[in-house]
Parts: sequence; structure tokens; C-alpha cells
Amino acid sequence: MRWGIETSFRALKYTIGLTNFHARKREFVTQEIFARMIMYNFVEIMTSHIVISHRC
Repeated sequence: MRWGIETSFRALKYTIGLTNFHARKREFVTQEIFARMIMYNFVEIMTSHIVISHRC
């Protein structure tokens, strides 16, 4: 069970780009993590509401 959780966290880490940080101070790194998570969640919500219609 834990292996699935670990691989999910790894996939999320690479998806939102948390392999390298721009900040050096702990508070700013935390801020960067939260900012990227908020943006990721926002984009996921937006893409879940998109409807693609095909006209033939």
C-alpha cells in the first residue's frame, strides 16, 4: 500500500516541478510549495470543467 502512495508523491513532485527550488530560506521554500500546489489544484479544477465537443 505504501509503495503506491510513494509513487504518487513522486509523480506529483515532478508534475509541479518541486525538484528544484528558487528560494533558499525555509519560509520561502514553503511559500513556493504552497504556491505551486494552489496553481496545480486550480488548473486541475479548470481542466475538469472543460467540455470538448466534436463537430463533424
